[in-house]
Amino acid sequence: MANRRWSTWDLIYLALLIVAIPAGIFHLVQGRYAQALMAAAAVIVGIVVLVTGWLRPVEAAVTAAVERAAAPVSRRPAREPERLPSGRLRDWLPLGLLAGFAATGAATTVLIGAWGLVVRPLAGILPAGSTLQRWFDGLANNTLTETAAVNLPLALLVHFAAGIAWAILYALFVEPRLSGPGWRRGLIFSFVPWLASLIVFFPLVDAGFFGLNLGAGPLPIIGNLILHLVYGAVLGETYVVQQTLTETGIGPGREEWILSHAERLMAWAIIPGFVLGALLALVGRPLIAETASTVLVAILGGLLGSAVGLLIGSYAGLSPAQESKPSERTP
Repeated sequence: MANRRWSTWDLIYLALLIVAIPAGIFHLVQGRYAQALMAAAAVIVGIVVLVTGWLRPVEAAVTAAVERAAAPVSRRPAREPERLPSGRLRDWLPLGLLAGFAATGAATTVLIGAWGLVVRPLAGILPAGSTLQRWFDGLANNTLTETAAVNLPLALLVHFAAGIAWAILYALFVEPRLSGPGWRRGLIFSFVPWLASLIVFFPLVDAGFFGLNLGAGPLPIIGNLILHLVYGAVLGETYVVQQTLTETGIGPGREEWILSHAERLMAWAIIPGFVLGALLALVGRPLIAETASTVLVAILGGLLGSAVGLLIGSYAGLSPAQESKPSERTP
């Protein structure tokens, strides 16, 4: 499981599963319990299939098994990221900046989508005066969200600056001391900024410790945890994306070409990501920022889209199906 590569289609499939969650919640609050149960079952089964690798082509599994059998008996990956004596990656600063940008973009996209598609609608359709309705209304309408909506560019600037700063701290001090796949290291680290946001950031913006002054019950704690888990997983996996070449049996010359190809594709993926993000932001403007200018919404959406494009490009560029370049396979 730890060494299985996640393809671009895996990521798209995961995105569809995430979209199914608010859809199930919407069916639930509308009283359509059968549809809500079907959505919940689809999410659970889908996650199991994604994690375990069920339903993958048998030929691909057989080919991978043959390649592993033909490779030298070693637990070491074919190419490990080059590390300094301190244990940090050699290019820890640029990799940390890129990973922080991609991770913050992914978490921000989830934040905006959840606020516009789940939190605000539920605050309006749940039974008035019920505990859940008061919680969701407190989460949707409070001084923090109102301030962010009025100063959206500044809010996103601070948000991205904090995300990138945490990524640099992760690359400097935390990642070299953890073991396991990148996403797991990132998930472990994500609890640090999560706790910091609850006991430092929230009190600084008058939301109280753990966001209790927002009147949203436990929702700020739970929602904040989900966002930081997304941030941590993306940060950790993107930071060591070169490790997706592990146990492939690819020769050194071939590896360098694939890494160069991945870097180019990561750069080019930012452009369509920006365009698509801008278009989606304009379409979803009524749900997210009704009072913001069209140009501002497009630019901010493009910024988030470029971060997600960088993330997807990093995986697409390291796809094992790179056949246009002659390869040297290890004996």
